[in-house]
Amino acid sequence: MLKQGVFQLFYFTYLHNELAIGLAIVCLISLILLIKKPQRQLVFFFLGFLILLFHFEYQKHIVQDLADQTVATLFLEEGYYRGRWLVKVMIYHFIPLILWLAGWGSLILALLGFGHFSKKKTKKTD
Repeated sequence: MLKQGVFQLFYFTYLHNELAIGLAIVCLISLILLIKKPQRQLVFFFLGFLILLFHFEYQKHIVQDLADQTVATLFLEEGYYRGRWLVKVMIYHFIPLILWLAGWGSLILALLGFGHFSKKKTKKTD
């Protein structure tokens, strides 16, 4: 019975966070490769996966509390519907879009080899 409970705990935890677990593993692999052999391309991979991991956690756990706290702090009185709407659009839509674009943009730059400069062989003339 205990084995089944532990298995279900790990299984349902994995199902709930499979994207975050995958991004964290790839982020850790990128960091290890970056430490082993520092390259600009690996920096872009690491930052891209790290930003996408933060994007996932932002949308899943942070956005609702942040929006409620920001609206409650900025607009103490009733009214200001346009201001509330603008803050919520920024927090719910603009910030996740920027994080998504930054993460995937960094990965695309890494895949295209941005920052990877080939060393040209020069002939020595004596």
